[in-house]
Amino acid sequence: AVPRSCGRPLVLRLRLLLDAMRLRLQELAVLAASLIASTCSASAEPEGEAEPQRNVEKPRRLGGCPNTCYGDSCQYWLQLDYGYECTQLESEWGCDCADCPACDGDDDSDRGGDGGDDGTTESCPSTCSGQTCEYWDTLYGIRDGTCDWSGVGGYKATFGELDTYCDCTGCSCDGFPPTSLPTSSPVPSMSPSTSRPTTTALPSPLPTPTPTKPKLKASNFDELLAAVASNARIELVGDIEVPYGGLVITGQTNLRIFSDNNATFVPMPGVTTTLLSLFAGAQVAFEGVDFEGGGSHVYSAGNGGCVLVSASELTIERGRLTECSAGGGVGGGIAAEEGSHVTMSDVLIERSSARLGGGVYAGGGSKLVMTSVVLDACESSTNGAGVTVEDAGSSLIMHSSAFKSCTVHGVHVANGDTEAYGGGLALVWASATLADTSFSYCWASRGGAIYMASASLELSRLTVHGNGEYDMYNSASDYLCTAISDAGHYTECSHVMTGLGLTIPCYANCASEASACEAGTSTEGVEDATSLDACRACSAGSVAGSGASWCETCVRGTYASDDVFDADGYGVITKASSCVDCPAGYYSPTDASVACSVCTAGTYSLSGASSCTLCPPGKHSGTASYQCVNCEAGKSTAVAGSSICLPCEAGRASNESATSCTVCEPGRFSRQSGPECIACDAGTFASTNETRNECKKCAESEDYGSTFTSTTGATRCNLCVADWYWNSESCEPCPEGTECDQDGSTLSSLPVAQGWYRFTKYSTRVYPCMGGETACTGGQNVSTELCGAAYTDTLCSRCAEGFHMNTLTSTCEDCDDVNFTASIILLIVLVVIVFVGAILSRTKYSDWIR
Repeated sequence: AVPRSCGRPLVLRLRLLLDAMRLRLQELAVLAASLIASTCSASAEPEGEAEPQRNVEKPRRLGGCPNTCYGDSCQYWLQLDYGYECTQLESEWGCDCADCPACDGDDDSDRGGDGGDDGTTESCPSTCSGQTCEYWDTLYGIRDGTCDWSGVGGYKATFGELDTYCDCTGCSCDGFPPTSLPTSSPVPSMSPSTSRPTTTALPSPLPTPTPTKPKLKASNFDELLAAVASNARIELVGDIEVPYGGLVITGQTNLRIFSDNNATFVPMPGVTTTLLSLFAGAQVAFEGVDFEGGGSHVYSAGNGGCVLVSASELTIERGRLTECSAGGGVGGGIAAEEGSHVTMSDVLIERSSARLGGGVYAGGGSKLVMTSVVLDACESSTNGAGVTVEDAGSSLIMHSSAFKSCTVHGVHVANGDTEAYGGGLALVWASATLADTSFSYCWASRGGAIYMASASLELSRLTVHGNGEYDMYNSASDYLCTAISDAGHYTECSHVMTGLGLTIPCYANCASEASACEAGTSTEGVEDATSLDACRACSAGSVAGSGASWCETCVRGTYASDDVFDADGYGVITKASSCVDCPAGYYSPTDASVACSVCTAGTYSLSGASSCTLCPPGKHSGTASYQCVNCEAGKSTAVAGSSICLPCEAGRASNESATSCTVCEPGRFSRQSGPECIACDAGTFASTNETRNECKKCAESEDYGSTFTSTTGATRCNLCVADWYWNSESCEPCPEGTECDQDGSTLSSLPVAQGWYRFTKYSTRVYPCMGGETACTGGQNVSTELCGAAYTDTLCSRCAEGFHMNTLTSTCEDCDDVNFTASIILLIVLVVIVFVGAILSRTKYSDWIR
């Protein structure tokens, strides 16, 4: 019975949700605390004395109450104190509480429970972090009768860095494979089985987790061997070249090898060998690791081209096996023997070959679980190019996987036929469950997709297309065909699965020969797509890809096209396959458009636009523009949505992206479309800020004339030309004795020539110096400032103090120079006298008298 939870108050539903969240937090806290406690106590206890906790009390089947209430007992839900009574559990939840002591008045079993029977099978050991597999499977599993919370076979529970492989032997959830695929629970989303509400912590004693293993890194084979020997968690930081014999792991458990960059196992150059071998109960998990080129193509090669698993457990996640070969052996990519368990998810096996099981082989009671696995271009010489499963007890569970272009080449027999069985999958004395799995373009002489011999097969949502020599060959086997093609496909369903001359009918709309509706069509509104006519063309403005079940309307800003890379803005009316964004410069204002409209000049749009945007003032654009462009310097636009920018008229200028042109200031001018106003040249002027394209010349101006000039950028002619000076009213000729050889001379700054004298800066006349040409130095000084150092007084007419007039030269000379000269003359006279006296003393007086 389905619980009538739809009528429960909203408050109770919220309470269930909050309690479910609290349960998860409590479980994590308990596990973290137990990990710390066990780690601390391990160093204090003598070696060998620690014992794993067993028979730990669990919140299941309390007091012998059977698990008839969403995977747990009625007493379990009563102890959570939701305020429910047994009658309510039976009437509202649909539970069977008849055999529960808590519901028949037995005082020995109250809501809290007495910690008696924990609801697990007596032979189910507590080897899984202090609990049983059943306990964890109840909390987190799919509830389908298998211990599959985190992988079937080699039960794995993951708590942070803690990896624990649990022994589920003897537990009630150890059935393998399941008798039927997991089905959706009929219980509403807020039922106890999904929300798992609780208000109490996990019972004591706490689970004892296994201590975290050390983490090592390996970049080559020798480092990998050392890390394997220490039973550590191993990170591969580079590709591993494997020598002859490969990596052999025997008996080691809980070993995890991973890579963040898909490190690859490859054989050393010139070496042919199996890359990885597991023996004697080894338990190894690989994540993000690839295998390439293992094994040998010779017929005498052994089993397992890249990987051999014997009586061991292997898990591969996010991996790739490429060009592996077992030659005449079995399992080109992976060979599982002697009751091994192999679990794969998100794995690609390609271009691998063997005699049996070109991709994967399982025999001797081995079990395969494959989720999101693709087998591409695998080959075999006899059976099962993709996968071969044989021997009693061997089984395969495959979900969301695909076989592509797998081929059995076959063996020639006496009558000339070729025996080639099971292009995709071969089942011999084994069982398999397939769901959401496809077979495409596989080939064998018998069973292009699947070959069965004394086998058991369960199918769900199987897609088979383009396989040769019948899709399925069935020899003395039992199978259940529930294959119904996905929406968006059609089939006539004739000769669906044929073998030994037997035509086996399937349900209408089955998927054996299903063909996908072509792009632009769909099966929307069709219940049984039994012909191509069921694929109906999408209406204008709607699209559908290949195999679509409905058509999708293109939204604003897009258009319907038959090419996903279409970029011209024009689509198709019928059989459109993609909604494509309108290219930049185009737009579509409504849904269901088959073409985009062009943005007009003065507007723009980005890709996927539903409207065009006006260009702001100072910018412009042309037709179909993806952006607006700034107006150039010397141009402007004052309104939004402009297609062009107008040039500035003469006498005006503008910078880039201007919204208006500015009139030139006095002393400047511009020509049409000028980016800036230019200063008037020397000798020209512009007196006002009127519009102008040139400045006036001073010499040609009625207001000034030829005697006037100006500096650069002048607003008036304020300078006199050379040989003229400004006397505050007009330009006058420079008088004799001045040197007006440059423009701009004024009355106050008249340059006086050397030898001339000017009384004041307002004097319009200059006079010759009385002291001579050298007495006056010239320049722009006046009065005695024009006199040299030796002269002073008006017109520099007399010698300054310390100087005297040299009458011979008529110049003023330094008095110190005169005294020095007189001393020299006197000295010379004395020397002459002494010399003459000396001569006379040596001459006889008489001679002198004579």
